[in-house]
Amino acid sequence: MKKNTFGRLLTAAKSRLIESLLIFISVLIAFALTEWSQRRGERLSETKILMEINNGINADLKDFQANMNGHTISLRAISFMRDWLAGRSSSQDSMGLFYDVLFRNFTPIIHKSGYESLKATNIKTITNDSLRFQLINLYDYYYTILEKLEDQVAEMQDFKNFFAPTNEILSPYMTFNAEGRLVQLNPPVGLTKEKKQLLLSYLWKVENNKKFKLFRYGNVVDEIRKLGANIEKELKVR
Repeated sequence: MKKNTFGRLLTAAKSRLIESLLIFISVLIAFALTEWSQRRGERLSETKILMEINNGINADLKDFQANMNGHTISLRAISFMRDWLAGRSSSQDSMGLFYDVLFRNFTPIIHKSGYESLKATNIKTITNDSLRFQLINLYDYYYTILEKLEDQVAEMQDFKNFFAPTNEILSPYMTFNAEGRLVQLNPPVGLTKEKKQLLLSYLWKVENNKKFKLFRYGNVVDEIRKLGANIEKELKVR
């Protein structure tokens, strides 16, 4: 009788142990599946954000290159103005364009939606540490420099600083067509040495500003290309 009772107890204990083990294993599997699903979701979110950022920096690259072209034309306009002041003959076919861009700033149009999404989610969504650092460096450092140079730093605001005094000196020599468009600067007959010196000093400062901006744009373009290459590399291994 005692043997039967002991056997039943042993069987019941084994049954409870097996049941507990099955429950434990089920919990572990459920936990593992939940963690895998979460990681997969984070991975998909990271991939989506990286693709959005990559599209954004490619658009930025085109805009910055257009701005660099604009500043390069401004430098040509400065050469034209120096020739004019020196009385050297020069074609005036592009006079209107040159005067239009001579003092212009070219505001960078930056596509930040991908980076803003990343910051709103969690910057550490980007698991590659070096790639994450590159992103932060580009958006929070290099892009900020361009925005400040074009729109905020006082000494770099060529139109605000130099257009009005330059236009006052040049307006007596301007010829406009029937549509009111500037087509020619007449020879600087009667322009005083003092005013020539003023114009040359303005052109010197504007030239330095344009060259500095082009240098900074060049740095940013290099950083964009490096980041783009690394994003492409990261996306290929997914």
